[in-house]
Amino acid sequence: MNKMTLKQIFWLFAVGFLTYFVIRYMWPLLLVIFGIMLYGYFRMKKQIRQAEDSLNDTVYKEVQKEPREQKPQLNEDDVIDAEFTVKNRDEMKMRG
Repeated sequence: MNKMTLKQIFWLFAVGFLTYFVIRYMWPLLLVIFGIMLYGYFRMKKQIRQAEDSLNDTVYKEVQKEPREQKPQLNEDDVIDAEFTVKNRDEMKMRG
């Protein structure tokens, strides 16, 4: 069987006494600390949300500023020119 050393018994007693002391006499302080932590957590979440909204607004405005690239509309003349260009290229290859 494991025997507890005197040092282990002392630390067990010290931790138990401190826990009792904190719970018995300092619980209002624990509530205040817990409240501060909750306040900080929700404030941080609010700041993160505001930062994300600001970033989204900035990105949206930048996207609105940029003109959209339109694909070139091909008409019949362009298609015919392309066909002749391909034929000319092939003929040049054949000629050497």
